[in-house]
Amino acid sequence: MSPSSYTQLLNFSSLMTSFVCHEVISPVGTILNWLEIIEEECNSNRQNYNPIKESAMQATAKLKFVRLAFGMNSASGGELSLKDAEIAIDEFLRWEKSKVIWSSTNYVWPRTIVKLLLNLIFIANSTIPRGGVIQVHTGGTPTGFSITSVGKRAQIDEELHKHLNAGSGASHLEARFVQRAYTGLLAKVASMSVRINKPQPDKVEITANSSSKPSITVHSSYSDQPLP
Repeated sequence: MSPSSYTQLLNFSSLMTSFVCHEVISPVGTILNWLEIIEEECNSNRQNYNPIKESAMQATAKLKFVRLAFGMNSASGGELSLKDAEIAIDEFLRWEKSKVIWSSTNYVWPRTIVKLLLNLIFIANSTIPRGGVIQVHTGGTPTGFSITSVGKRAQIDEELHKHLNAGSGASHLEARFVQRAYTGLLAKVASMSVRINKPQPDKVEITANSSSKPSITVHSSYSDQPLP
């Protein structure tokens, strides 16, 4: 498949994602607003509504993240602020066990690269199921970035490399892994080579750099020997 075909495929899937998020986020937001009104009028029963309110807040945060990471936003074909990405991922991980620390978010990058960054942070979070810290290092230019996840018993799924390189032939994937294939397509469209490795038992590193021949490499096992 040609690069232009990958772009068309991503644009179509992004439009579909935006449509679904738009249709769902409005009623979820309405539920949240009504719960806040009920809380104000029924102070004595406030605790009874907390679980429902938290669920609605969590759903809203996830929808906002999905719309930014996978959807076609108003800046289509243009740029996105890293500050918007920071807000989206922080709200998304609010109910998770991990925390994201950014080196800087005072930049505006091409939309595709910001979406790639968000999707790789999503993958980084999956490498520390027991929670931990995710450090995101960005620079003034969108030519590269790195993500480091640190947590007890950090792990890289042995199938990650296959999923990231699934390309447009992702129909054989389970739904829970399609995000990985989407990330691989983003890397190709953004002309970024991605490298994922585990330099220490409790640490996973992800780097992405501009490349004329984008590739994705994954070293899923920790080794005390230097990588080639």
